[in-house]
Amino acid sequence: PECYEIIRTKIEHLHKLQRGSAPRIYLVGSVHGGTGSVLALEFAFLIKLVLDDLDQRGLVQAILSVASTSQSPLGELPAAAALSTLQEICHYYHTQGLYPGIPQLPAQHFSEPPWNHIYTVHGGTLGHRYHHQSAIE
Repeated sequence: PECYEIIRTKIEHLHKLQRGSAPRIYLVGSVHGGTGSVLALEFAFLIKLVLDDLDQRGLVQAILSVASTSQSPLGELPAAAALSTLQEICHYYHTQGLYPGIPQLPAQHFSEPPWNHIYTVHGGTLGHRYHHQSAIE
């Protein structure tokens, strides 16, 4: 797919910029539903696939924001999304990277999770007007 080719081109460019050393790739997002909680996982495996195809080692790190949920009913869905995302991450560590595959790409079994490290940062209280600043600082 198109995203595979884009990532491959970017990794090749990083490899040249870093004069042949292993590229360092950071995935940044939130685990509370939406783009970050879904794509951080998918892109990590896609990046791993590209690195393997290029016969390169790389440093892939995820930095994920996790906020405390509020007492309001609006906090239930983001809390469920965060729990689901974190459980999926745990799954990859407990199964040595077992991954069902990316549609339209060759099946690949990874013997390890796609990240070298995952960091979580506290994003304040979900929905609180000023608490998101704690993640930024």
